[in-house]
Amino acid sequence: MFSYKPFYRTLKKKGISQYLLRHMGISPTVLTSIRNGKSISLYTLNRLCLLLDCKPKDIVKYTRTEEEIEMLKRDFIPTHRIDVHKRKLESDEKMSNYGKYKR
Repeated sequence: MFSYKPFYRTLKKKGISQYLLRHMGISPTVLTSIRNGKSISLYTLNRLCLLLDCKPKDIVKYTRTEEEIEMLKRDFIPTHRIDVHKRKLESDEKMSNYGKYKR
């Protein structure tokens, strides 16, 4: 999950208002997206960093939530790959035992 809390701290620290940002070329749509926790483009993030003389970590913070971790486990770990890997290990084990039973 992304949070824009650092953005507001950076504005306060640098003494820059959202009104001033609008006059520096940052659109009201971008400011609304940030306020509502919506995504912004990398182009916009870069422009904000240039205008505020800061790094991306001063604008946005990423933290994983338990819900996102569970979603990753559920949706993005392909179980068929686990089965293929398991069969390969079993096959390798059989091959390593092959010479042990020869007389």
